[in-house]
Amino acid sequence: MAGAEHDGSGKTATTGLVSRRSFAADLGELAGIRWWVREVVSGAFPGVAAGLLNDVVLVADELATSALRHGEPPFEIALDLSDSGVLVEIGDGDPDPVAPPSPEGGGSALAVVAAVSRRWGQRVDQHGKTVWAELDWPPPD
Repeated sequence: MAGAEHDGSGKTATTGLVSRRSFAADLGELAGIRWWVREVVSGAFPGVAAGLLNDVVLVADELATSALRHGEPPFEIALDLSDSGVLVEIGDGDPDPVAPPSPEGGGSALAVVAAVSRRWGQRVDQHGKTVWAELDWPPPD
């Protein structure tokens, strides 16, 4: 179930493949980020359903777009893939926390993330913030 939990952990108990990539402060980077996410996820899970892959790409794109529009460099994306799901993290150098989605329409990127992911949240420290979202794979048949 999707939701906007802000527990600050952003990490699941077990991790699998972790892949990271820095990106420039340029909205033109988004196409490369989407391509990279598709390559990492489909390379680790060759049989992943197209809908699930699209959800991971959508979440990464929304979080990266939000970071580029409202955050500060340096920017980094990380994917932590396991048999149970994927953790998408976007870090930036702005220590101001992101505001949750509002009924007035603010935070629309996070509303999309909340609708697609199991949960999302953020970690903030003196070096910046990391906004994360967890997506679950369906249980095996």
